[in-house]
This record gives sequence, C-alpha cells and structure tokens, in this order.
Amino acid sequence: MTVTDQSIRQHTSESAAKVIEILRQWKLKHDEYRAGIIAREASFADGSYDAEKSASLDALGDECSELAADAEQMMRVHVFEDLLPATAMDWIYDDYDALMADLADIARGDF
Repeated sequence: MTVTDQSIRQHTSESAAKVIEILRQWKLKHDEYRAGIIAREASFADGSYDAEKSASLDALGDECSELAADAEQMMRVHVFEDLLPATAMDWIYDDYDALMADLADIARGDF
C-alpha cells in the first residue's frame, strides 16, 4: 500500500467516524421530532394545539434536515464513491441501522 493509498484510507475512515457522530445527533433529534409530530396531530384532535410548540417542532424538523444533509454530503464526498444524494438520504431515513453498521466498519478501516 502506498502512502497515498494509506492516507486515502485514513481520510475515509475518519470521515466515516464523523458521519457516525452527525447521524447519532440526527437520530436523537429525529426521534424527538417524530414523537412531536404524533403529539401535534393528537393536539389537533383534542383541541390542545399550541402554536408555540408547533413552531418549536418545525425548528427541530429543520435541524434534522440540516444534519441529514450534512451527513449525506460527507458520505457522498468522503466515504462512498458514486453515491447519489437520493440514495444517501434513503439509507439515512430507511436503513439507518445498516448504514451505521457499515460506517462503523469503515471507521475501523474494514473496507
């Protein structure tokens, strides 16, 4: 393995570790957001809707979107070759656990 190959592998591993951290933050916020959406829908039905809480929930949704976009960008540019943006987002939203396992392998240099 040349120095260049080794530095590329190290960069990829470090980038995967950064994506893991971003996605951990995203997951916590996304779970809170999803629970908030369910609660907001219930508040419409029972008449307890709170516009201030709703605005806060919308801001949390924006944070989730920004974190997902950051992870998607880093995955496409620094971790996976030829990854389409839509595929990256599908992995984040639909295959989170498998993605995290793959990223953990890459972060350990197992690729």
